[in-house]
Amino acid sequence: MRMASRFSRRRPFRRIWVLLLAWMLSLTAQAEPLLQQSRAAQNAALDLIHELYVTESSLLFPQTNLLVVMLTQGHKPQVLLERLELSIDETPVKTHRYSVGDIEKFMDRAYQVLYTTLIPPGFHLIQAQVYGMGRPGQPAMSTEFTIEKGSQPLFVELNIDAGQVGHKVWR
Repeated sequence: MRMASRFSRRRPFRRIWVLLLAWMLSLTAQAEPLLQQSRAAQNAALDLIHELYVTESSLLFPQTNLLVVMLTQGHKPQVLLERLELSIDETPVKTHRYSVGDIEKFMDRAYQVLYTTLIPPGFHLIQAQVYGMGRPGQPAMSTEFTIEKGSQPLFVELNIDAGQVGHKVWR
């Protein structure tokens, strides 16, 4: 008799567990449409954030006033770069000290974006001084030139080749 009472006590708990499990399964079936709606709302929010980012960056960085200054080094570089100083309109805008990793990248003909800014149209003076090892008795190379900034984005490439700093300008 003890056994019969033991089993009768367990059955109500089993029934409760079965009912609880059935109720949870019905909740997950009801929650599926809510999950789909939630995912759709998240995707719509992400699309809106992306559009906001694109609009904000086009307002903050209009392409018409863009100036990008880059540095490249010719094939078989003869100068190990130590430091570069860049000035625009006689105002220092960038000083960069080169690490061993930077020098290794330049050995493989890499390029470096030195400075990106917005400047108004007109004439602007760009000055660059490059300090490095490999030029006996001449610790620094420099270049100075004037650019005419129009209403188009302007890209300036400083190129170190044969111990001199040259430049190219393109729109």
